[in-house]
Formats: sequence, structure tokens, C-alpha cells
Amino acid sequence: SVLLRKARWDTERLMERYAEAPERVLKEAGLSELPASPRRQKSGNEAAVTCLVCMDEVPPNEASAPVCAHSFCNGCWAGHFKCQIGDGNSSRITCMHDGCNALIESAMVQALVDAPTFAKWARFANAQFVDDSRNLKWCPATGCANVIRVGELSLT
Repeated sequence: SVLLRKARWDTERLMERYAEAPERVLKEAGLSELPASPRRQKSGNEAAVTCLVCMDEVPPNEASAPVCAHSFCNGCWAGHFKCQIGDGNSSRITCMHDGCNALIESAMVQALVDAPTFAKWARFANAQFVDDSRNLKWCPATGCANVIRVGELSLT
């Protein structure tokens, strides 16, 4: 759905662009060919991870990395997520590493923030989904939070 949202749900255009340059399309969307899932170490036997945000050394099980493999401590990730969510961002949260535009998956956000913050993230994700869709719009009635499906409009 990330690619479709980036293409504003124009599947024909997306397929044409992907056929021409798949790596570029994925990179522009903040994706990679690898499966996007948080990487959290299970054991503490590996070397400590130095977080490039707070400069603390933490055990590997207290650090996470998205698909791009840029690892930071869970506390800094949580702070980054809370800041982004506080700004109304959800589906476009990217890696903290300078110049990296890898998108963060919802599983990583959910693993590192508290339940109320994740619930706020989910509300913003739903709103961004509607805003990005050509066929879905918010009901125009005052105070209504319902979503309506909009078909082709023709003026005759």
C-alpha cells in the first residue's frame, strides 16, 4: 500500500514506473527489496550497540533497526516516534539516520511506544490513508468523522 499511496492510487502509472526502474520506485517510496521488519536482537551476547543519537552504548537487545539496518537505542527510537506522531505523521515516519529515507513499519512503532501513543498513530494512519486516496473523502457535514467513497463525478 505504500507504493500505491505514493502513486496516489494510480496503478497504471505505478506499474509503468516500476517496470522502467523498480529500484528507483522503491527508493523514492522509502522501501527496499528486503522484507521490512524491525530487527531486535534476542540475546545479549553480541557486542554493544552505540546509539548515534544519544551516544550511549546499549546491549543489542535494547536497540532496534528498520530494514535499512541503521541501529539506534530503543529509547531514542521511541522518542523519535513520539515526536513524529505528535506532529501528525504516521505512515511517513522514516529512519533517524542522516539522509536515510527508509520507512518505519508499524510493527516497530507498536513494539517501542506505549498503547496510547500507538492508538494515536493508528488514528493518524487511517486519516493519512483517506487523505491519500482518490476514492475516499471525509464526510463534509459539520462534526462528522465518517468516510465516504467517491465515484467518478461527471457534470452533465
